[in-house]
Amino acid sequence: MSVKGIIGLLVCIILLFMIAPCLAVENFAVKLVEHVDGYGRFIEKTGPYGRGDMLRVYAQAEDVNHYRAYAVDFVFVIYDPEDYPVAGTVIRKEGTDWTDKVYAVFEMKIPDSWKTGKYRVEVYVFDVLNSTATKEEYDSYLDRLISGGSAAVSVHTLPRDEVDYEKEEVSFQLVDVSLSPVYIFDSGLKATVLPEGMNNTMQVSMLNAGDKKATFYAKLLIDGEVSSKQKVELEPYESNRVEFSIPQLKVGDHMLEVVVDWGNKRELKTLPIFVKPYLFSKPVMVGSVGNGLLVLSLNNYVLGSGGVTGMDENPPKFSTSKDYVMNRENSAKMLTNILAYVWKYGKHGSSLKVGLYYKSDERAEQVLPELLEYVVKKSKAPVEYVGTLEDYELGKADLLFYVTDSPDIGQLSEYIESGGSVIVDVTDFYFTGSDVIKEYGLKESEELLSTFYDLRSINKTVSIKLKTELKLPPELVYSNFSVSDFIVDVGKPVTISFDVRNVGGAGTERVFVTVNGEVVFNETVNFYPNEVRHFSFDYTPEVEGSYKVVLDNSPLSKVFFAKNETKPQVTPTKTPEAEKKGRGNAALITGLAGVLALLIIVRLYLRQ
Repeated sequence: MSVKGIIGLLVCIILLFMIAPCLAVENFAVKLVEHVDGYGRFIEKTGPYGRGDMLRVYAQAEDVNHYRAYAVDFVFVIYDPEDYPVAGTVIRKEGTDWTDKVYAVFEMKIPDSWKTGKYRVEVYVFDVLNSTATKEEYDSYLDRLISGGSAAVSVHTLPRDEVDYEKEEVSFQLVDVSLSPVYIFDSGLKATVLPEGMNNTMQVSMLNAGDKKATFYAKLLIDGEVSSKQKVELEPYESNRVEFSIPQLKVGDHMLEVVVDWGNKRELKTLPIFVKPYLFSKPVMVGSVGNGLLVLSLNNYVLGSGGVTGMDENPPKFSTSKDYVMNRENSAKMLTNILAYVWKYGKHGSSLKVGLYYKSDERAEQVLPELLEYVVKKSKAPVEYVGTLEDYELGKADLLFYVTDSPDIGQLSEYIESGGSVIVDVTDFYFTGSDVIKEYGLKESEELLSTFYDLRSINKTVSIKLKTELKLPPELVYSNFSVSDFIVDVGKPVTISFDVRNVGGAGTERVFVTVNGEVVFNETVNFYPNEVRHFSFDYTPEVEGSYKVVLDNSPLSKVFFAKNETKPQVTPTKTPEAEKKGRGNAALITGLAGVLALLIIVRLYLRQ
């Protein structure tokens, strides 16, 4: 072939390449989803569908841009169990910009007339952009603007039957009624070591993360036998703490297990955060970096305790009620374990000084102090919050919280390597953290699940040991002792209140209070290890004098005084001059009466 022939052939090939449609899409994928936030940001559907449920099919493709334009057709076809097509649609994505990634979502409510069984969904992607015609519009833009006074660029497409395509397929199961997913986690005993003859309780958390009510029975098995059964009713998106009473058991080891009669139950090891529709439940990763510690939490514990995420701008609300609030409790427990881990392996003084990195989500400035205060209240952790810190102030903190949707840990490397500890709490549900985990060599730590609260046995068999003898008897410590009034009228009650904490082993102890040596309050109480109880009662003095209140022969005591009620006296009307003179006399008499009353009270107290 001559040189001219070769050149002519190359030109033809080039022209053919430019004119012919090309399918250059990459990363074509199809998923069944529950929720979509954008390209590659979706919550995947698991489990079967029921009649009346919403079916969502997500499809995506990359590298769709040619000459600053794109036109992509997604074709969806659903086939029933007999392989008949029962639904379908075409969704086009097009535009004249630099978009290079597109996605489409086919949504439909599953009709009641569909039969149960396995369905399959075929999804096709067609790159239908006529790139040559679109490029000509760009090339002629200036000429058309000059000649006509205005110009625009339109997307030109080709018929789908003239272009190549790619195909993906997914399938799902259709049942009569689908069940909401119920998550089970955080099971625990009130006490793991007890003397013979004491009762016990076991609690477990349950969350209905679906849009249908869940009603089922939960059973407590002791040594493989059903001991008790609870009916559980959870409204859509509701969580609750289910409690079982454990009867008196014989001496020895006993295996306890919670069994849930529900077809769509799932067990979680990590304490979750649920902010509809996002369920954060990834493992917490830890690792040493230089002389410091790095903890990566992908579970939004700080903002999640206030009911928000990094995907919204809603104001947080940290609950202070005494009721069970799942996100608050799970955040407090998990962070307590992390703080205990840092206390054990990190650097600190007599207390753990905790700060918030200034590049954190600004809402964390409100939530973190309240959350830490709640943690300290529940665990008595030696934590001191030092506020929001900028880079030059990081030395004030032993531990730094970094609450963000996209962490840049490199800027904290020097602080960590020099001995600081950092908890990175990620607020974006879709952040995987794979690059951070790889770069810093982070790993899951089984120890992290038991540093304070023992979370290792979540939703698994739990062992309780009962012994006839305890190495530690109950040891009671009194606090928050108060008497409502210092001086009270005879016949009027005062309120006496106090807290009792058992810092010893489990057992029965007597709690009593004396007033002037006489027992006025007496209760026999079963105490569990580390249990705190609040007591309050009213006492009415019957005679004038001083009263000494003593708690259980302890050094704690308080004194109050009772006096006879003073009756008001009628004062006669005086002339202005007499009234002026009377005021001076009244002031003198009042002063002398006050001194006399004080002397009488002191004398009574000394006599007592």
